[in-house]
Amino acid sequence: AVVQNRHDRTRDAGASRRRDQYANSQAMVGPVCDAQPIHAGLHPQAQEQCGELARNSKQALCGFEIFGLQHRGPGSSQNARSARTGDQKQLENIENTDKINSLNLSINHNILFAHYEEAEKQLIELEKISKEMLKMNPLSMNGFYKFSAHLNLMKGNINEAIDFFNKYSGLDQDKYYYYFYALALKAQGNKVESDKIFTQIADESFVNWQNAIVRDLAKAQLNAGN
Repeated sequence: AVVQNRHDRTRDAGASRRRDQYANSQAMVGPVCDAQPIHAGLHPQAQEQCGELARNSKQALCGFEIFGLQHRGPGSSQNARSARTGDQKQLENIENTDKINSLNLSINHNILFAHYEEAEKQLIELEKISKEMLKMNPLSMNGFYKFSAHLNLMKGNINEAIDFFNKYSGLDQDKYYYYFYALALKAQGNKVESDKIFTQIADESFVNWQNAIVRDLAKAQLNAGN
């Protein structure tokens, strides 16, 4: 009975949090979509390399946030409900996964809108939770690595960005962040390698919204020739 009550309280708390996120989604999206250009305030070097991508990402990010928040709205607590028949460890894993998903969305938003200090605070929390999930998912640190790389690139810390990108397992399959990696290589002076990646992205045949954004920008980088 004690374990059952604990499951019920955790489930209800999670459902309440998701209802709050859903209820606030429309209020949140308005300011996001009406915000100042998200390349404003970037480090000059990163602004030159990433400004166009950031501007093109803005509209897609708004739609992505609407989808993400609504998808996590009321009625989407199947994982929490299923934990009623599992043990405490399973419940903790579900809650940690929920936290990681929420942090991923928020960190991505804060990086693109140049809220770097807030992103840095959230990355500390994401790293802690992701390390706890390593036994269940050996790739659980990938989110931390790619967002840390992205943040450092936008701040102009090119070497640090490349170091984090190199820790991201499967980076070459994530064309959106692979483009950022190519920008970092180009900023470092490794044009040969960056052009190889730009060419690969530009020739990509399967296009989702992220690939569509970076594919045309990769072509522009190749056409620029500098």
